[in-house]
Amino acid sequence: MTFNKLILISGICILMHGCASHSVPQSHTLQFDTRIVEPALKQFKIQMRPKFTTTGIDTASALKAKRQSGLANFKDERSRDLKTQKILLAQLNATLKESNYCQDGYWIVDTHVHTNTPFLLGECNDAATPDDKKNIKNTIKQW
Repeated sequence: MTFNKLILISGICILMHGCASHSVPQSHTLQFDTRIVEPALKQFKIQMRPKFTTTGIDTASALKAKRQSGLANFKDERSRDLKTQKILLAQLNATLKESNYCQDGYWIVDTHVHTNTPFLLGECNDAATPDDKKNIKNTIKQW
């Protein structure tokens, strides 16, 4: 095998690992909420919520999925919190790109990654248009 092929294969493996490591753990679901505050401020919240069964949180599968996702393998909370924040940011960027909610970028207002339901709060750099005010639902209950 030539050196170039080895570099190419290594690069593909690194990219695949990087993409996989920024996915939401199987034990959680992703929730994206929006709201518009007068005069025209667009806000959002992205949150990872644990999956529930009829008896509450499915702890056995949640722990298994957490181990598989790599979140349980960190020796200290700070490393786990940074991993969680990276997952949320990657998912936020994908969601915003897909929805075109923030046309001119955004900034993070608050970060809570050390809880069972980690989330990011943010605001768009662009103002809400009259169409946005009509079409975007205010789904954030508490800011």
